[in-house]
Amino acid sequence: MRVTRSRIRGIPILFIILAVYFVTRIGVLLMTSDIQAIHLPDEDRYFKESRRFDKIDVVNVFNVTSDFGNSHWFYYFINNKVIGEFGSVFYVKLLNVVVALITGFAVSRFVSSHVGIKMGMIKVLMLWLFVPDVLVWSTYYNLKDTWVLLFYSVIYFSFFSLYEGAKWYNIVVIFFAALALFFTRSYLVLILSLTIGLYVLAQKFRLSKGLMLLITGTIYLFLYSFYFSTKFENIIISSPSQYLFSVIRIIMTPFGMYSGIESYYNLIGVYYLIGLICLIYYSFQKRDKISMYFFLAYINVIGFYGFFPLNNGPRQKLPLTIIFFASILLIFCKKSRSTS
Repeated sequence: MRVTRSRIRGIPILFIILAVYFVTRIGVLLMTSDIQAIHLPDEDRYFKESRRFDKIDVVNVFNVTSDFGNSHWFYYFINNKVIGEFGSVFYVKLLNVVVALITGFAVSRFVSSHVGIKMGMIKVLMLWLFVPDVLVWSTYYNLKDTWVLLFYSVIYFSFFSLYEGAKWYNIVVIFFAALALFFTRSYLVLILSLTIGLYVLAQKFRLSKGLMLLITGTIYLFLYSFYFSTKFENIIISSPSQYLFSVIRIIMTPFGMYSGIESYYNLIGVYYLIGLICLIYYSFQKRDKISMYFFLAYINVIGFYGFFPLNNGPRQKLPLTIIFFASILLIFCKKSRSTS
């Protein structure tokens, strides 16, 4: 295969960009290690809880009724091992940056291959590294959310590639990523399963977005009536009006939730708002596969978290950052081909 000069020139550019980025991020991590402004309120609790996960309880890994199986142990275990080996939370933060970078490669590969814009992987990766919530969540010493974003992205993108005719090994990738996601934030596996199942249904029968919204709402009504309302009675919504308010709140999150030292979350809110506008515009302007896939991902995340008003925070919306990111590129970048 012939390698073009432009491709050869792109390789050192990528390494230079990554080197500068890492040097800068490491400097920021070192300088902000004691600054409260770059600090997740729950971090100290997560850090203390991670200390008891020094080994994997193989017997209770899948037992969600046990203390170990119900604890989303994966990131606790990684936190514990990294701090135990290196003796500092700085290395946990550094691993966060690495995980965010790996996610960036997955995002840029998907965008370059399937979204259909005139932008190579290098440029997409550069933009991804400066997405507001990617910067914020990869600066904490809590590893959970960057892992969640990575596993969610891998499953979400690998399935679309598989559905479009990619090689069988995507099934293996999806399986292990889903397993890791289950051990990190289990209910996202349910959200992804519904998204994927509804997408297959929509493509098979060529259903409209309006009808898919109705079908999705019916499914969640069923789940609420026969499962959520009994299993999560202490944190679930109690009336339709409360659900509507909860949905509006999760759509607007993080606006109105933070002030003072945590007001930097508003920057994430601006990014989410721009991404949502682009998503809505593209979803109702196009009838292609990508617009349906993004639309279903959004309504499933929002629809699910609407039932749990106590969990309507910016971290719950983090998986949507990949949808917002791609939607912004679809609106503001030149198209290279149709994504029918």
